[in-house]
Amino acid sequence: MTYVIYVLLLLLGRSIDLYSTYCFTPDLKMEFSAVVKRLGWKGTLILNVIIVLALPYLYPIGAEMLATISFLAGIHNARLTQAKALVGADRNIAIEAERSDRSLPFMRSFAPIVIDLVSHVALGCLIWWIAKYPPIGLTFILFGAYLFYSQTIHLLANWGENLKEGNEVNE
Repeated sequence: MTYVIYVLLLLLGRSIDLYSTYCFTPDLKMEFSAVVKRLGWKGTLILNVIIVLALPYLYPIGAEMLATISFLAGIHNARLTQAKALVGADRNIAIEAERSDRSLPFMRSFAPIVIDLVSHVALGCLIWWIAKYPPIGLTFILFGAYLFYSQTIHLLANWGENLKEGNEVNE
């Protein structure tokens, strides 16, 4: 049973990390890891499947550490993606951001918020269940819920203002 839990945690953590990396640098030009750059997306996905299935069996504590690091990397990459949009590092996003942050496609704006929530809740559960520190784990979970609530309210308010002004809103 523990093996299955570790596999699920790793699968979720690695998925969040890879998805947020893809959002930040789909062509891997700005990827820090030389291994990921060399393998490309296909090789990286294959390697991650092997890691997710083998690591919990071979080295369970390593699976805990990698899951935690993956959630943190996902949060970091989501923040980088938001910053990249704001400074206009991506020409298409920069053109949209010039009009206003309300004109960014809703789902593209919402994805980092969901990544934040899932990552904080998963980290909280890891700390609570595996490390046996309920107060710290609960803090991560509540902080993730707070971030999700506040960022979603802000996003929906901006999106609603854009609708009232009669501007085009991307789905």
